[in-house]
Amino acid sequence: MKEKILLSHGSGGRLSHQLIKELFLKKFDNSLLEKLGDSAIF
Repeated sequence: MKEKILLSHGSGGRLSHQLIKELFLKKFDNSLLEKLGDSAIF
């Protein structure tokens, strides 16, 4: 991942997934988030 968060990271596509996987999951590691499920499921 690059050093900057771009507007395209918020589109919900591939870059959003990359941002969540490479940045947020490392900091907010728990069994619920590891599944990367849709928030509507929770």
